[in-house]
Amino acid sequence: MDAASLERALAAWREALGPEAVVTGEALRHLQRTLRPVEPEACAALRPADTEGVRAALAIAAAHGVTLHPVSRGLNWGYGAARPPRTAVILSMERLDRIRNLDEDLAWVELEAGVRFCDLDEALRACARDFLPVRTGGPATGSVVGNTLVRGLGAGRVMDRAAEVLGLEVLLADGRLVRIPGGGPAGRAPLGPDLRGVFFQGALGVVTAMTLKVTPAPALVRPFQFRLRDDAALVRFVDALRPLQQSGVRMAIRAINDLHELMMRGPYPFADARRETPLPPRLRAALARRWGGARWAILGELHADSEGELAALEERMEILMVEGAERFRWLEPVPGRALLERSLRDGLAMVWWRHDGARAPDALPVDAPNGLVWVAPVLPHRGADVAEASRLAEAVAAAHALEASISLRFVDGRVLIAIIGLVFDRAVEGADANALAAHGALSGALAAKGWTPYRPAVGASSFRDADEHDLTDELRRALDPVGLLARSTDRGP
Repeated sequence: MDAASLERALAAWREALGPEAVVTGEALRHLQRTLRPVEPEACAALRPADTEGVRAALAIAAAHGVTLHPVSRGLNWGYGAARPPRTAVILSMERLDRIRNLDEDLAWVELEAGVRFCDLDEALRACARDFLPVRTGGPATGSVVGNTLVRGLGAGRVMDRAAEVLGLEVLLADGRLVRIPGGGPAGRAPLGPDLRGVFFQGALGVVTAMTLKVTPAPALVRPFQFRLRDDAALVRFVDALRPLQQSGVRMAIRAINDLHELMMRGPYPFADARRETPLPPRLRAALARRWGGARWAILGELHADSEGELAALEERMEILMVEGAERFRWLEPVPGRALLERSLRDGLAMVWWRHDGARAPDALPVDAPNGLVWVAPVLPHRGADVAEASRLAEAVAAAHALEASISLRFVDGRVLIAIIGLVFDRAVEGADANALAAHGALSGALAAKGWTPYRPAVGASSFRDADEHDLTDELRRALDPVGLLARSTDRGP
């Protein structure tokens, strides 16, 4: 892509899409803000208003040999946000923001790629029927479709939102619009191969709309919380939880380590630590004593449709009270519909952890002077594996003068996902390179044990098998023979 070709393409896009749909200059820099150190920068961004505008953008890019990097809204700040993996023009779906249909009886919604979590929240609140909120730990202004396509984790009981996808509308690189499956918006898997998964975590096409299940809310929700004294108690708890989750109990549950809690509360105690990093063990223990000194906190909720069902579930919870579990408490039950009324939480508050100053009241996480990288391996639901992954995370982080915030998301009693956050001060010389080195070292150590990440970050290795890469490349050549769409990950080790 040479400068002359880009200028001709920009002129054609301005004519076809309108000048307001072509972003350059300061607005482009604002769009590319990210917490993860990523080198490539986009040379422009496109904001088409509808599907036909997306089709026109693709055609012009193909005519001028310009690579496009599709994003929904680009707010996955810890994974690279809207930054392309190589020089490209961002193709943003943010103006495709219509909820096309919401079927309360069949419990599904068809929404365009720019619809935000807060938009869907508002639509679900307006329903006569009660539904669970569709949320994530990221910003409320993030894209539901974008988060789902990268298999982002849901907050609450429905964690694997990608498994809730009923259909996709996709524009291929050659301009063809396909609907998968083609038998209706709420169709089940079609006869023959199911092509929905082809368009997850890749750039084999531009997803313009999605049909997604929404989950009816239970009559009652009973929140609970307790602490686990140490890693040995965590091992016992993880193993005790496994059969309970495998039995299909309706529950949401996660674990966070003490560093996660400290980092969310923040900021870093620079004075008490005498500017030493990472956080000294003595100070970590002293700070954790504010909530009893436990290493892990367990946060969860039970879902039931009657008081009798809830009482039975509460009895089954006794199996989780392993040796080392302490300070258990039930919170008052609430109606399931109340979950939609809860405010969307700031799941990225930890990014101010290494900031020696006050956070502005309305500041977004991406406004912080710090950086953040995520390592998010899929682990077997076994206590010993979870403890080993936690040990590796803390050891590698400490070796790079960082702290490892760990949140464990229990999916189904077979696997769980560890969300490991590394926060660093970008004002320190070499901090970006050090954070990426820590990310690479930890990702590699986990992958060596078979624990690979559940979602990609821009510029990071996907740790995929070579044969799988080759098959994906064959699909890419068939669907995008000229390489019009930038791929999100490399073929690294």
